[in-house]
Amino acid sequence: STGYEEIVVVTIGTWSNNSAPAIGTGYTNFTSVPPPFLIIGNTYSISIETDLPPGYTFPSYNCWVKVYIDFNNDSIYTEPGEIAFSSPIQSQATATGSFMVPVGSISSNTGMRVVFEETSIATDITPCGTYTWGETEDYLVLLAPQIPNDVGVISIVNPINNLIENIVSPVEVTVMNYG
Repeated sequence: STGYEEIVVVTIGTWSNNSAPAIGTGYTNFTSVPPPFLIIGNTYSISIETDLPPGYTFPSYNCWVKVYIDFNNDSIYTEPGEIAFSSPIQSQATATGSFMVPVGSISSNTGMRVVFEETSIATDITPCGTYTWGETEDYLVLLAPQIPNDVGVISIVNPINNLIENIVSPVEVTVMNYG
């Protein structure tokens, strides 16, 4: 790809990677960036922000963005179910949505590919291909299993006041299973 339209920010949940400003690279490898931690079975918000390089005065064009995650960790993005997110977008805009990590996913550090291309046809976007304008960015994501009994204290019931040093006193708490 040759590009003047580029991905500048990828955000999943609270994790974010800012690669701005757009500089016309066409491909960027971000697999050395600490990955987002995704729990299998959970749903995550996602946003992809795009822009033109500084100094470009082109109008905004119809584009499409797709995010592929290798949920079964076999290094192939073209299998059914590995498109985590897909959305139309303009050259200078933000696409937002959400995706769920499928329950059958393999716990692992695995690949995520974000493809942004100038097109209005979703089927034109493939995880491995060529295009004239846009960018592809590669990342890693950490897929982790759900913790079945994730217990946490939500309140201290007793003692109500501070304890005195060296005096034994029972403690009563309220817990919740977050798992």
